[in-house]
Amino acid sequence: MVRLTLSFDGAVLRMLTHEKTQVEDWISLPFNPNLLKKGFIDDEAGMAKIIKNALSSKKILAREVVASLPGFDSLVRIIPLPKGKGVEPQIVIPREMRRVASVSLENNYLFWQALAPSEKERPFFTLAVPKEPLDALIRTLKLAGLTPSSIDLSPLALARGVNQSEAIIARAENNGFDIIVMANSLPAGVRSFFVEEEFNPDNISARLTEEIERTITFYSSSRTGAPLSPDTPLYLCGFLSAYPDLAKELEEATGRPVGQPDMVLQFPRDFPASQMMVNLGLALKTL
Repeated sequence: MVRLTLSFDGAVLRMLTHEKTQVEDWISLPFNPNLLKKGFIDDEAGMAKIIKNALSSKKILAREVVASLPGFDSLVRIIPLPKGKGVEPQIVIPREMRRVASVSLENNYLFWQALAPSEKERPFFTLAVPKEPLDALIRTLKLAGLTPSSIDLSPLALARGVNQSEAIIARAENNGFDIIVMANSLPAGVRSFFVEEEFNPDNISARLTEEIERTITFYSSSRTGAPLSPDTPLYLCGFLSAYPDLAKELEEATGRPVGQPDMVLQFPRDFPASQMMVNLGLALKTL
């Protein structure tokens, strides 16, 4: 079965088709950023037209569609709950997300998944996603004639695509950053933020170093018993690969090596894996 993955980070529509572990085709199509507002779809009809035209140009007929939503304004937390018959996740998790992260349940959808329990606790991987951007994405896909079988956040798809149990993943697009700390095969620290101003190539290394260190500090403050190893490597995605000296600059600035993702899917030599990492992660979600 041919599957289609679709993302629109950084005012670039990226689509990839694959069958099992083989990438079949792909497209990267810049579009008018005015179709977005703060990184999310604002003009649903206009965006649907872009998608339909791209599908038509590639003659894509996919039976299953997996899409991603930019991570802006979303929150990822690991919520530890005590073991006990009286502890109900559907009651306690929303309360804890309001308490520890000031999450508004009126404006956000909450999703959670149980992790391996310890002797005293049951941790839950918890995700808060803004309602309107997610609803707008679903409406847009339907206008384009697509019904997604699954939707993922871009930073979580990135984590899956890079495929490392311990890592710091950094991606920049022309409208924002994603920084993910992987620990024990979980995206334990995630920061995604929209950027209004244009990126300055002259200070991208300093800006990225600052954001990486800020994310590590946030992760470490919430994981006092499990500090991040100083040898944990960096993995760079998105347009960052267009700066050939950036990897060396970041290695010197952070003291961390820059690693290469462990690719699961097979693809042609000319496939731009770094730019398509979200789509690769979406493809792995379906396998």
